[in-house]
Amino acid sequence: MLTTALATITIPEAAGLSLLGMLVVFVGLIVLMFVIFLLSKVAGNNNRVNEGSDSNQPAISEPVQVESMQTSQQSTANNGVAPGSAGEIKLYNVPDKQAAMVMAIVADHLKTPLNQLRFKSIKRLD
Repeated sequence: MLTTALATITIPEAAGLSLLGMLVVFVGLIVLMFVIFLLSKVAGNNNRVNEGSDSNQPAISEPVQVESMQTSQQSTANNGVAPGSAGEIKLYNVPDKQAAMVMAIVADHLKTPLNQLRFKSIKRLD
């Protein structure tokens, strides 16, 4: 019975059915886009609420960092180490310029200031 119904369909009916199918797909995509938009708004509001609650709490770690920076600056006058550095680094077959580039790229990728990272060694792999 299905083959006889499909055999008797005309070209305008086929065009109408294909347009109806495309309409159903586009409506489904629009509904999905709307649902994702609503979920992103809800998630965005939750992140803002969490950030707001964190900003209301007193920042305990900031004074500690400031004190440690002051003590490190006082000790640099004696040792000759740059302020904010985190100690020595061992380089294995890497020029200083390339090591500096690697450290800058890692700091940029992590979105962390370079003086808050500690590199123990950089080794060239061939």
